[in-house]
Amino acid sequence: MKRFRLFTLFFAFLFFTTLSFASEVEILVKKLVQKGILTEEEAKEMLSETKAEESKQKEAQKETVKEEVKTEMAKTQEVLKNTILPTWVKNTTFSGDVRLRYAYDRMKDDIAGEDTNFADRQRLRFRLRYGFETVVNDKVKVGLRFATGTGDQTSTNQTMQDTFSAKNIWLDQAFIEIKPIPELRLIGGKIENPFYTTDLVWDPDVKPEGIVVQAKKSFGEKELNIEPFMTFGFFPIDESSTDSNDQSLYGLQGGASAALFGTKLKFAAGYYDFHNIKGAAIEDVSPANIRKSNTFIEGDDDKNLFAYDYRLFTLGGEFTPIEFDAFGTIIPVTLYGDFVKNLVSDVDFDTGYLGGIKIGAIKNAGDFQVAYDYRKLEKDAVYAPIADSDFHAGGTNAKGSKFSATYAVLKNTTLGIVYFDTKAVTKAAANQSDLRVKTLFLETVVKF
Repeated sequence: MKRFRLFTLFFAFLFFTTLSFASEVEILVKKLVQKGILTEEEAKEMLSETKAEESKQKEAQKETVKEEVKTEMAKTQEVLKNTILPTWVKNTTFSGDVRLRYAYDRMKDDIAGEDTNFADRQRLRFRLRYGFETVVNDKVKVGLRFATGTGDQTSTNQTMQDTFSAKNIWLDQAFIEIKPIPELRLIGGKIENPFYTTDLVWDPDVKPEGIVVQAKKSFGEKELNIEPFMTFGFFPIDESSTDSNDQSLYGLQGGASAALFGTKLKFAAGYYDFHNIKGAAIEDVSPANIRKSNTFIEGDDDKNLFAYDYRLFTLGGEFTPIEFDAFGTIIPVTLYGDFVKNLVSDVDFDTGYLGGIKIGAIKNAGDFQVAYDYRKLEKDAVYAPIADSDFHAGGTNAKGSKFSATYAVLKNTTLGIVYFDTKAVTKAAANQSDLRVKTLFLETVVKF
């Protein structure tokens, strides 16, 4: 009974005084053992329980401090948001990318069997794009982006030249987007290409200017889903103060994307009416990109006038029949294609097509993608000022292959190689060469 009372007094002492140092507890226990109040085993058990209780109290104190710090930080952040940062900053997302590229072009006259008429060209080039999007409210968003380049609508590349001279920055995008309902999107300004497309008709760098209405609706579940979409746009091409017949583009496209038990597909048909192009001078409607691969007639002041209008029917799609696992990474295999025909009746060379395959997708570090496509684009199949600027040195009247491989060495950092082997479909004129062009790109891209 005496020992029980001593135990009770001892634990009460520990509880109310909360001894925080193990050495003090050990000294007290040793005294009790020396006086015969506690045995060695009881002393060990008591020290073990005391240390465990002390550890629990320390952990509880740490958690309490952590929670208090989190609460204070949250309060501070809320105060900063409400008192320092304006609403538009809180709702703004900034993004961009930088690309460094080595470009090699070799042009050869297939008729003469020589390449003496053309100099091999090697260039170091870079591209910078940077901008932001701001969510104004739950229905309105605005965006702005700047990019390097020369003003050419099909390229934002800047060549390293002119003894380290300063380089231009251009307005690449500026738009307002309104979504009155989730299924409807209205957008106006200088915008990302709103149409589903490949590189056959549009260069990827072209940013159309105009007004677009898009509608889409999703039906079904994740494993069996279909999402039809429709896009209509009006895009001014050129405006003249002395001529009311301004050039413009009307575009209409409809299609659907679907997921069918793990198989993904997407397809679309479109119609583009390039209005009042026939008789217009390319030097006026496209001064930053004068490509003479369409058919022209000579006009006043030695200007090149378009011989035809361009009313294009397009049909394209992609299909991912399989995805396989390689070393823990899902590798999709995608087949894709595109077709275009100029519906103007008096055009002779009016057709283009593209077919290709992609293996892999870039999402994380260590991912890769390889791709190949073959295409043929006749002289007047598309409006040349918006055609791919890399294929056959730009424009139309070309056929050939494109190979590419990309590897993500780090997160948001890739290395890539692109190779084009192309030649002319028809000679541009009786006295001109049958040009063959080989192009190689070695590049690295960092996104941020």
